[in-house]
Amino acid sequence: MLTPRERRFVFGLNFIEIFLVIIAINFAVSVYITEKAGNSFEESALWTACSMTYSHCEIPIIYNRAVNIISISNAIVGGAVLIMIIWTLAERLLEVDLRVVSMKRKISGLKNHYIVCGYGRVGEHVCEILAKAKKEFVVIDKKIDSVTSLRDAGYAALEGDALNPKTLEKAGIDRAKGLLAVLGTDSDNLFLVLTANEINPYLTIAARAHSESVVPKLHKAGAQMIVLPEVTGGLELG
Repeated sequence: MLTPRERRFVFGLNFIEIFLVIIAINFAVSVYITEKAGNSFEESALWTACSMTYSHCEIPIIYNRAVNIISISNAIVGGAVLIMIIWTLAERLLEVDLRVVSMKRKISGLKNHYIVCGYGRVGEHVCEILAKAKKEFVVIDKKIDSVTSLRDAGYAALEGDALNPKTLEKAGIDRAKGLLAVLGTDSDNLFLVLTANEINPYLTIAARAHSESVVPKLHKAGAQMIVLPEVTGGLELG
C-alpha cells in the first residue's frame, strides 16, 4: 500500500505525463495549422514556440481565422505551463512547513498517549504493538529518515534528542500516559528515565536494558518495566 506522500508523487507523475501529451498535441496542431496558412515549417514551429512561451519573436506570419484561434490555444497552454511550474515550486517550498505545523497540531491534541524514544529495531517493534492496540503515540528520533517515514505512514513523530527535556515537552510528556525508553545505550536510557520521571512522576515508564546489570538502576530511576532485547516480544502496556 502506498503512503500518502507516494500517492501524491504518483499523481504528480501522471498529471505531468498527461500535460506533456497535451502540450505536444497542441504544438503539432499549431504548426500544422500555421503551415497550412502559407507559412514555412520553420516559421510555423518557431512562431508556435514563441506564442506558447510568451516570447517576443519578430516572425512574419500569415494569419487567418484558424491561426488566430490556435494562437489563443497556445496562450492558454503556455499560461497553464507557467501556473504548473509556479504551483510545483510553491508546493515544494511550503510542503515541509505545512507538514511540521500539521504534526505539531496533531501532537498538541494528544492526551494519555505514549512516547516512544528511539526508533531502532526495538522501537519499531514497540510502535507496531502500540499501533495494533490502537494506542496513540509519538516517536522521538534523531534520524530524519525515520521521522519522515513515520510521518508518511500517518504517525506522529519528532526529530530531536529524547534526552533534551524540551523535546519531551514538545511530545506532550506532561499529558502522556507512558514513555518507552528504547535508545541505543543503557546510559542514555537511564538518563532518559530519570529525566522523564522528574518531569512527570505519574508516567508509566518502560525501558530497554542492554545488560542485566543495569536493570536495578533503571528500576531505581523510575522505570516500572524493563525490557531485554530477547524478550521484547513480551512488551505490553495497558
